[in-house]
Amino acid sequence: MLCDKCPKRDKCVEICPLLAKELPSMEQGSFAKFLAETHQSLKQVYEQMERTKILISNRDALKGRERQVFDAYYLDAKTSDEIAQNLGLSLSEVKAILKKAYHTIQNRIYENYQRKYHSERKKAAEELAQEVRDEFTGKKPKRKK
Repeated sequence: MLCDKCPKRDKCVEICPLLAKELPSMEQGSFAKFLAETHQSLKQVYEQMERTKILISNRDALKGRERQVFDAYYLDAKTSDEIAQNLGLSLSEVKAILKKAYHTIQNRIYENYQRKYHSERKKAAEELAQEVRDEFTGKKPKRKK
């Protein structure tokens, strides 16, 4: 696979242009066999890669054991069994930690969206209020550039 030879593989957080360019040709050969075995389409694999990229880019929201398990799973490509064995945890504990980490990141993304949405609404409301004040005081409204 292309990523196996990449020098940036250990720190990769996004789909690089080389991989994006190769995705259509991967529908043949060993990658086609992988797609057939997992019953996934190339689009599903790409979407999964995009979700993983978003998760990894927000992993700084995690602390302690959550971050350790998350990094082992997503960055080191370890299985849940391997993580459990390496950290001395049960498989169910690893799965619970991964689930909690996923929800922590999901909440972080939602909070960022809410913050952005509310700041945009607040700005629009302030502009509208200023227009109304200007109309009542007789000032000409400022033209938007």
